[in-house]
Amino acid sequence: VVTKSGTFKPTSEQAAIVSAFKRGGDLVINAGAGTGKTSTLKMVSGAVPKKSLVYIAYNRAVADESGRSFPENTHCATAHSIAFRAVGRAYAHRLNSSRMPSRMVAARLGTAAIGLGSVLAPLSASKAASLTMAMVSNYCYSADNEVQARHLPRITGVERPVWEHVGHELLPYARKAWADITDVDGTLPFQHDHYLKLWALSRPRLAYDVVLLDEAQDTNPALAKVVDEQREAQRVLVGDQAQAIYGWRGAIDAMESFEGERLVLSSSFR
Repeated sequence: VVTKSGTFKPTSEQAAIVSAFKRGGDLVINAGAGTGKTSTLKMVSGAVPKKSLVYIAYNRAVADESGRSFPENTHCATAHSIAFRAVGRAYAHRLNSSRMPSRMVAARLGTAAIGLGSVLAPLSASKAASLTMAMVSNYCYSADNEVQARHLPRITGVERPVWEHVGHELLPYARKAWADITDVDGTLPFQHDHYLKLWALSRPRLAYDVVLLDEAQDTNPALAKVVDEQREAQRVLVGDQAQAIYGWRGAIDAMESFEGERLVLSSSFR
């Protein structure tokens, strides 16, 4: 709401959020589309000018735009940019390397063909290598400390017992792949989600009084765990629980299980 003087007057919902925030507890804010989520977070930051905050945005464009408009006490960044400064820069020379064909991955890992029973054709060594790297990707999205057989993606048309068998067969190769990926001199392709996972595994402590997590309904478990472990900071999770779209990438609704006072932004300005 804009007053005659041109300043913004908070809605009753925004005022309730700022008031709850100033009490110092963790918050979970379910913000519908067009309800003034960003302006509310700016009000939250402005309410504690002597505290340091980090606003974790979902992508770089949002982080850059927010950095130009949030109060000076708030550092706006993506989780990947924070992780890169802490861990990823050591692997910068391996980023954006050319794609490696599955047959080459198979040669480097030593994967072999795997039988799928008497009905289905066996997995080729190249397919086994491709699934191995997919296991590593799923592990990186997860909150787990080690690669597990359950990180194998489901294989269409393959029954669970056979799928579990394949997972156990590929597990040594997945762990070998992760060992190569985490070696600064490794030879397998290195992706941005790899250094994010390494950062999460280091159990980082963010040097801020307050952690604001945006798009919390689509947070991968690795990042959700990092935020959950910032027990010395006040944490504010914000998102639209009706707009979760990245479950296929292992994302979860971090708002669902997070313990904090629950508030809403429901009045759309659109």
